[in-house]
Amino acid sequence: MLAIVVYMCVAAALGLGSQIIRPSAALGSNHHRKLYWTGAMAAIALVGLFAGALVI
Repeated sequence: MLAIVVYMCVAAALGLGSQIIRPSAALGSNHHRKLYWTGAMAAIALVGLFAGALVI
């Protein structure tokens, strides 16, 4: 199960990294950029909670 969490973290980091380096055209407007990063932070928090529940 830990391997799945690590894989999810690596995949998320690669996806976020690509948007930081060269954002796609969908993130052209400020509104869509805020929505994307809010969702990204929520997903990171959810994976963190899931990993924390596995540790406990």
